[in-house]
Amino acid sequence: MDRDSARAEIDATLRDRGFKLVGGECPTYIGQISVHGQKVDVKIEIPDTHFVALPRIHLTHREQIEIEVLAHIEAENGICYASAAGLPLDAFQPGASILRILRETEITLERSFKGQGVQQVADEYQQYWDGIKVRSLIEPKPNGTVHESNLYIIENGEKKEFILSDNDKIRGWTKTAYHGFAKVYFTSGRIGPNTSRMRPNNFSDLENWWKSQKALAAFDWDEVVSSLYSKRICFVFAQNASVGFEIIIPKDIAAGTAGKRIRDKAVAGILRSRSSRLEISRWGILDSSLTRITTRNALVESNLARFKIALVGCGTIGSHLARMLAQSGAGQNEQFFLFDTDVVSSGNLGRHLLNFSDLGQEKAIALSQEVERFHPDVNVTPLVDDAVKRWPLLKQCDVVVDATGDWNVQNALNQLFLTDQGSRLVAMFHSWVVGNGVAAQSFLNLADSNACFRCLRPNFAGDWRYPAIQNGVTTELIPANCGDGAYAAFSVDAPITAAALTNRAILDWASGHPGARLRTNIVDMINGRYQQPKSPPPASNCPACSQSRT
Repeated sequence: MDRDSARAEIDATLRDRGFKLVGGECPTYIGQISVHGQKVDVKIEIPDTHFVALPRIHLTHREQIEIEVLAHIEAENGICYASAAGLPLDAFQPGASILRILRETEITLERSFKGQGVQQVADEYQQYWDGIKVRSLIEPKPNGTVHESNLYIIENGEKKEFILSDNDKIRGWTKTAYHGFAKVYFTSGRIGPNTSRMRPNNFSDLENWWKSQKALAAFDWDEVVSSLYSKRICFVFAQNASVGFEIIIPKDIAAGTAGKRIRDKAVAGILRSRSSRLEISRWGILDSSLTRITTRNALVESNLARFKIALVGCGTIGSHLARMLAQSGAGQNEQFFLFDTDVVSSGNLGRHLLNFSDLGQEKAIALSQEVERFHPDVNVTPLVDDAVKRWPLLKQCDVVVDATGDWNVQNALNQLFLTDQGSRLVAMFHSWVVGNGVAAQSFLNLADSNACFRCLRPNFAGDWRYPAIQNGVTTELIPANCGDGAYAAFSVDAPITAAALTNRAILDWASGHPGARLRTNIVDMINGRYQQPKSPPPASNCPACSQSRT
């Protein structure tokens, strides 16, 4: 439906409901909806007849709704009638869609009259609190913990951000300024509005708000006040929201301390004498801790945080896989090692995670810096070294991931895993691209009754037992030129597919359900050959494991 037709239908629908048009460029109407048996005035703005941008609805007279705590109200009395998942609407029936929006608005406001207002405001209290935004890297602490942290200001181009961190510096950021200490209170309870205020605006409000919160009853309010008088910012980390606040130092006191006319020790006493008149600033926490990021989209039991992991190969597969592993928890509580002896060349950039600015750098080091840019708290260690020679270190890990795609390295690591596993290493994964990117495969070796890596191709001159390439299709090598050695050309989707396939296999193993040991994804539908996921039995003629099995 074209825009004019849609606007005409919307206009007729709203006029039929008693609404009046008051603005044309972004069609704006005023009218009434019914909430809890009474008429309430609202304004509706309709910026987009396709509803990509949802209509905006505002209460024009907040006092018409008498209850103090009204949920789902944003700035300037805007009503949040759609959930975070959105509100699907039919652009080919714009009139009916507008009626649905009005009904959803009525339902949203009605919930507060059913005693759900305080509860629903608490569910979204982070948004209601508002204030100066600070990004927190602090990991969760036990209930009742009072913790001191560092507050930094970092510069990202022209943009400045406040960062709350327990570390002495923020890795990956060069322009960092120390802002001061912060006091942090951790509670497993929930916080929300008190009966008289949605959020505190001055010191008196703050005291009433704090003392009304059951979740904060265990903390000493006088100690909080002392911290505030000492010019510290205080934060509360609760189950449903994380908020902060500080006293705004009056101008005469700030000028007096700056000019040395007022001693720092005297400031607390002066502030205490003016407590009823003190204003506050609110701070809103954006939880960016590594735990929050890595567990938000995955179950804790499948998270990789508890495993010490070594990734061998930081090339086309390994670069993308390193990022995926970090996003899945690698390096959160245990070390995450990156092995590679090569440097980034221009030939790598067409399918590598790293960039033009990384040219000439050791891949392991450049990739570790890229992982740190994902999150500064990832415990990642680059090693520009031969992983096979460093086997004593690898066998002290829980997991070794081979992303080299190099037959010699694959076999060497497989043999070491079978013969010298040590007491900690329990799993080895191999990830590779088949031919000219026709497929990606991933294999898990647990040194058990199933096949080892060499079992997949026991005869060096023979074929793979489970080939992922059609018969007769060969791998075409690009001859060496312009400083590059000969290589198999394939586009970036192949190594990303291999990395994703392997990351999924590792997460399945971490959850205790490893599933099929050999997994295959086809990239080139013409030349690729699909293989059902399977856990292959050992090959009787495998030179790596057959003797030990007999």
